[in-house]
Amino acid sequence: MADMMNANLLNGLSKQELIERIMDLETQLRRSNEELAYHEQAHFEWSGNLGKWQWNVKENKVQFNVKKVQALGYNLQDIPGEIGFEFFTSKIHPDDYEMVMQNMRDHLYGVSGAYECEYRIQGKDGEWKWFYDRGIIIKRDAENRPVELVGIVFDISEQKKTQLELETKNAQLMQLIENKNLMLSIIAHDLRSPLGAIDGLISEIQDVSILAGQTALLNDFASSVHNMYSLVNNLLEWAVFQKDVFGLDFRELSVYEVSQLAIKHLKLNADKKNIRIINHIHPETRSVFDEKMIMTVFRNLVSNAIKFTPRNGQIELSDRIHEEKAEITIRDNGIGISPETIEGIFSISKTKTAKGTEGEKGTGLGLALCRDFVEKNGGTIYVKSEPGKGSSFIFSLPLSR
Repeated sequence: MADMMNANLLNGLSKQELIERIMDLETQLRRSNEELAYHEQAHFEWSGNLGKWQWNVKENKVQFNVKKVQALGYNLQDIPGEIGFEFFTSKIHPDDYEMVMQNMRDHLYGVSGAYECEYRIQGKDGEWKWFYDRGIIIKRDAENRPVELVGIVFDISEQKKTQLELETKNAQLMQLIENKNLMLSIIAHDLRSPLGAIDGLISEIQDVSILAGQTALLNDFASSVHNMYSLVNNLLEWAVFQKDVFGLDFRELSVYEVSQLAIKHLKLNADKKNIRIINHIHPETRSVFDEKMIMTVFRNLVSNAIKFTPRNGQIELSDRIHEEKAEITIRDNGIGISPETIEGIFSISKTKTAKGTEGEKGTGLGLALCRDFVEKNGGTIYVKSEPGKGSSFIFSLPLSR
């Protein structure tokens, strides 16, 4: 029957009138759906642990549940029947007020999808509390201006207190680490100079004719001093960069030139075992890195290769450009590394020092230092090796930053 009545109402209308009638019906349907959605959103119970509020923007009237005012130390009897939003905003901490207002303006003007912020607010007893506040527009007028908002608020003072305590403890811990690194750098610095002098003196003595039978003893002594000198040197460099005394000096540099300098420093060690070091790194290869750090990486990796390569062996350095990075490989034909040792080889806690082909001792710090320094320069490092087939240490450096 209703369908017949509606059909009769449309009879006799012109095409234009029919179109206007349909558009009018569509408008009524849209408004009806909007009102239904509004009532579904606006209808929430004033219960639970959350403080809840509803703000009529045009009339500036705020409704709220008891949890919202109780969080500030008030009872409902303390609050007038009808209040504006200024009752609450006037209690916001001066340092947070503008931030809160800007968050609300951003939502009212359509910049953000919701009003959301954390702020300090003063309770009835004068103490400052931390609130988390979030709200959304649920109704607009015909000109799309905000009419009503609903939201939730709850006290996060305990969470903020815990956060502050953690930040304080973290700051204290960072200071302890800073003091520890400073102490390490001072100790390492004070040890490096005399050890370096002893290391140089032993090298001179080894070049002089000595009594038969004393050569092995002197070589053992030289190896121990050199090992201690390397350990102290690595320790000092690690401590200095952990403290960030000099800061990281990222510059575009020649990878070849830095590698050549490291090889030059280790030439005497290689010559003692008649090991040939061939540098195939392209002179035009340039990358962005901290020179001191990557010099340390080259020095440690080449030194390790010398240590685990037998007499008359060979070490090769090469490079390639891969995925916007310079990838450097240091390959030797030494004794290789077992799969068990490779696992955790770059970790201080898992690394086990091993003697070289002529009994050279390791420090246990070098490879961990290499990983730390390479990663600080935006690269990665890994190793490929098989027992008896030598090892290849590969690390990368970014071409740009």
